Amino acid sequence: MTGPLRVALEPYALRFRRPMPTPHGAIGHRRGWVLRIQDDAGYGGLGDAAGWPGFGASDDAIAADLHRLVADLGAVPPEVAREPAWLDAHCRTAEVRHAAELALYDHWGRRSGRRVAALLHGDGVAAGSVPSHQLVGLEGDDHIPAHGDVLKLKVGVDLDREASRLEALAQARTEARVRLDAGGRWRTEREAEAALRRLARAHPHIELVEQPLPPGDLDAIVRLRACTDALGLALALDEGVVRPEDFDAVLAARAADVVVLKPMYLGGPRRTLDLAQRARAAGIRVVVTHALESAVGRTGAAHLAAGLPGVHGLSAALADDVAAVPTPADGRLALPPGSGLGVRLRPATPPSATDLPHPLLTTAVAAPERPAVVDEDGAVTTYAALSRNARRYATAFAADGVGAGVVVGLAGAPSPAWVAALHGLGLLGAAVVPLPAAGSERRATLDATRPRMIVSVDRQIHTEAPWSGDRFWPLDETRLIVCSSGSTGAPRAIPLTTAQLTFSAFASATRLGLRPDDDRWLCCLPLHHVGGASILFRSAFYGTGVELHARFDAARVAATLQHGATLVSLVPQMLERVLDRLDAEGVAPPPSTLRAVLVGGGPLDARTRARAHARGLPVAETWGMTEAASQLATLHPSLRPSSAHPLSRPSEQPPALPPLPFVRVGQAPDGRLTVAGPLIGHASPQVTQDRGEIDDGRVRITGRADEVIISGGEKIRPGEVEAALRGHAGIADAVVVGVPSSRWGARPVAFVEGRPQPLDALRSYLAERLPRYAVPDRFIWRDALPRSALGKVRRAQLQREVSAPASSSAPPAGPDHRRGPPALTRRPS
Repeated sequence: MTGPLRVALEPYALRFRRPMPTPHGAIGHRRGWVLRIQDDAGYGGLGDAAGWPGFGASDDAIAADLHRLVADLGAVPPEVAREPAWLDAHCRTAEVRHAAELALYDHWGRRSGRRVAALLHGDGVAAGSVPSHQLVGLEGDDHIPAHGDVLKLKVGVDLDREASRLEALAQARTEARVRLDAGGRWRTEREAEAALRRLARAHPHIELVEQPLPPGDLDAIVRLRACTDALGLALALDEGVVRPEDFDAVLAARAADVVVLKPMYLGGPRRTLDLAQRARAAGIRVVVTHALESAVGRTGAAHLAAGLPGVHGLSAALADDVAAVPTPADGRLALPPGSGLGVRLRPATPPSATDLPHPLLTTAVAAPERPAVVDEDGAVTTYAALSRNARRYATAFAADGVGAGVVVGLAGAPSPAWVAALHGLGLLGAAVVPLPAAGSERRATLDATRPRMIVSVDRQIHTEAPWSGDRFWPLDETRLIVCSSGSTGAPRAIPLTTAQLTFSAFASATRLGLRPDDDRWLCCLPLHHVGGASILFRSAFYGTGVELHARFDAARVAATLQHGATLVSLVPQMLERVLDRLDAEGVAPPPSTLRAVLVGGGPLDARTRARAHARGLPVAETWGMTEAASQLATLHPSLRPSSAHPLSRPSEQPPALPPLPFVRVGQAPDGRLTVAGPLIGHASPQVTQDRGEIDDGRVRITGRADEVIISGGEKIRPGEVEAALRGHAGIADAVVVGVPSSRWGARPVAFVEGRPQPLDALRSYLAERLPRYAVPDRFIWRDALPRSALGKVRRAQLQREVSAPASSSAPPAGPDHRRGPPALTRRPS
């Protein structure tokens, strides 16, 4: 008896040749896990576990079951684990039982020098290939396979089109037999009967129809057999035979002529073979097929089919795979040569000359004891510890199915654990979506980014085994996905690549300087904004520390600037609150160790700029955007204009900012700025929604081109405010526009159609429906709003009226209550 096995999991995400339609939407990738086992003698085995939306167990259930299996399977000899009773006791989902049983059979075959087909059916099975039907439409809508005796066509979506396809098949391949797969899409017996009669007229050689009605109503299926018998069609069930108990019910009701068996969802090849033998004994034909999984699972289905008569369903649908195995040709699928399954996984793709090693691992080797993250309580996580924790997270996430290209939402409060989880996902090649705290912003982020799964740093990591992989990062691969409302005001996903984050990090260091042994960047910005997340990537590349605050607190930030931080990123309103705190406490000028206060995300008013300079803060004003991974143009504190400086401007004017390396800034004919280069990911100029002036290559931002009102770092969407106003009983319609504000950048003003309302009551009404900062400062009442011939409100006319000088003939405005918004956050660069 051999000793215990070594067990490992490898997630996969494989592209389909064409997106696969499902009731839950089209699927572009087949995702699952390869289970690898190996004994002390070096003999291995491969299994496959892959869920499907609405079919079998959920991905979460499979991942949890795989976690348990890894520990259980590694504790017993393979001869024990192969026993059905052991598998039944230690596998809670059919998919995981399939993976375990298949891997154990593959190991048994490799060790004994026999094929899995021989282990299942006996050594008398000599078939080198298995007959398989060919899928019509797999290569494209007009593709008709030139070979193969049996063709399969998906139906149940567009009857006219499907009938035409069958007529074309009848003309092109008169000798071929056809199988129809409705997938339960015909909802009623009447609909199914009418469709089958129409399709039977279109092709004379239809031999069976698969799952004509949704699973669950066997009585309806039995009644429909009268129609299929009259048309000379066999009735096959596929989705109706997901579990062994489904099979028992079908046999008892004699509800099918054919059963389609998927080992993935029936718990493995041996259990599926038992069901196939029972079906044949009852006079029911068997078609063995797979679940469109990787080559490992598909090859296991082929070995099972090799000992069963009939034409099976073994066509591949993937554009790439975990292994090179034969595909059906001329209607047959050859079994791979060799013992066991005959499958050998492809070696990991070697990195290209431009792929980058994970920066955290590099820094952990170079400076293991250097502080990587310092939390609010002063606890230090070194680079060695951060690397260890990231590898532990990677092991756990890999077992959940995270792999290269998988979009993963990362939840949790900012902490050293969050940073470790971010880098753990990076070790696997995932694209990370940092998630806001629960609320409408989080829902909007999820709607925009649609991550495949959400992982939390609050989970318990049960494994101490660190991830041993060292996957390099392709420059064009998405590393981070953050949301920006952009020009429309609607949240949208912005993918950022390895190249953008890398060039951004080094462009920032080129402009602001770098002191690896001393620098500590204070991060008090939300990590779901690029201004916060980019600090973590920069520091990993630089090997510098991050002082991480869970949220912005002016007093804590003011104290940190006096003790330890060398750089900090703030939005203008944050800077103003920090200045208020410093003034209130009478704090002395900051220490010389504070090198730069990076201020962006909105215009810095002249008063706040002057206060910061007077206090000695080394302000580095910056302009950036999410699509560029943060900064685009930044003025180093030592280069700020003074009264004697040749670039000096009136104090009301923002300074002209020199663009960073790796970007070129230009101007479109309409005044909007353009950007090009690696920071933006495009060599050709891309038009932004920012307006500005360019002088000797330097850029001065003058405003926004879109309708979103940026107020105190927050984005106010006029449509949301207008909707709230329209919900008031005394208001017929409303339009909200922005007006400049020296304090907040801009503030909303509402033009209201209806009878004037008491202002305090109206403000209270809106405060219950909107954030406080989104409540308009002014309400201008009109009997009727100006409209076009089509009935649309003339928004531009109202914008001009409210922006007109006081001496003009603009309409009188209501009381101007300048409460202002709370100083929350907007992304700085």
